[in-house]
Amino acid sequence: MKKLISPTVMVALSNLCMLSAGMCLMARQVWGLAISLVVYIALSTIHFAWITRVQAALKEAKSNASQR
Repeated sequence: MKKLISPTVMVALSNLCMLSAGMCLMARQVWGLAISLVVYIALSTIHFAWITRVQAALKEAKSNASQR
């Protein structure tokens, strides 16, 4: 499966979402804050799922290498 976005870019986008959320909080824009937090949670979930999948693949490759 081809990666659509690199993990580094995903972390950068997450950081931008948190920066946006902070700016919306300071300006008291509730909708902007809510949207920023929802996007941040979505990006974090995708990133966590990607890391979990990579760790499982590495564990499987390690067990296959040790069986040889």
